[in-house]
Amino acid sequence: MNLQTILIQQLVSALVVMMSPEILKKGLDGLLDTIEEAVGKTENTVDDIVVLGICQQIRRAFDVPDND
Repeated sequence: MNLQTILIQQLVSALVVMMSPEILKKGLDGLLDTIEEAVGKTENTVDDIVVLGICQQIRRAFDVPDND
């Protein structure tokens, strides 16, 4: 691992620690929304089942509703 990678990892870790649970939930919701939209645009039904199922589990585990 190079120095730049280590510094970026430390910066991201510090930012995550400083964020409130509400901000983290909003960020996770946005990330999951982006993934769900990208998967929904594909014609492959297997990724719909697998990836969307994983997204639902993450939403349940971290109590991040899909209110969009």
